[in-house]
Amino acid sequence: MQGGLENPVRSLIFSCHERNRLENNYLYIKTRAYSNARLCQILKAIAGIRPKNGDEVWSREGQAAVYNILTSAKHIEVEPISDWELFGDRGCIVVPFATVNIFVNGNNVGQMIVEQGYAQRT
Repeated sequence: MQGGLENPVRSLIFSCHERNRLENNYLYIKTRAYSNARLCQILKAIAGIRPKNGDEVWSREGQAAVYNILTSAKHIEVEPISDWELFGDRGCIVVPFATVNIFVNGNNVGQMIVEQGYAQRT
């Protein structure tokens, strides 16, 4: 991105390799390490899901499930489905953000955690 804004996927995941982004709008990433804050950011970015029972906060079990899914993956694809926007208060730190579909080894992570009972569809 231009103007010094960092790709939000790069800020969520430590190692990222973009391949043919302009042609197919996919990001191919290599997973390394995640913190709880990064997991929460990833969960907020996944399109079409929210915490189980409509809660505002993701359960530890839900975070652990996503952590296990992402760290056991051989291949992860991130497909942005919204335009980039700035997230946060203008008086504080704001970061670029996009709603995405995340695929692990070809499977949709949002759908996986809904099926496992950690999230519900919006």
